[in-house]
Amino acid sequence: MKKVIMYQTRTANERCLNNAWYLERIWNDWDGVYSDEYEVELPDEYHIGQTSSGEKLIFRDDYNYGFEIYNESYSENAKPYFYDTKLSKRIKLNVIGPAEE
Repeated sequence: MKKVIMYQTRTANERCLNNAWYLERIWNDWDGVYSDEYEVELPDEYHIGQTSSGEKLIFRDDYNYGFEIYNESYSENAKPYFYDTKLSKRIKLNVIGPAEE
């Protein structure tokens, strides 16, 4: 496993708490803050790369197709995952903790 940086946003309003994971830093207009940086373990055969249009995705080293990040749920402890379509397998990512500054 290798360590990568991912970002989590937390938005709260009177109806719900919404947590989401991203590969890029996100500005949260609602709360006026940037997303939080976390260290996440990514399996060795994957890496974070960019498409020709600049979008960051997770790529498998032997497969030229990118995978988007999803959330298990929108709860505070939700883990990020992606779905490897070549393997037809959901890959859960382990969150190590907040990134050290």
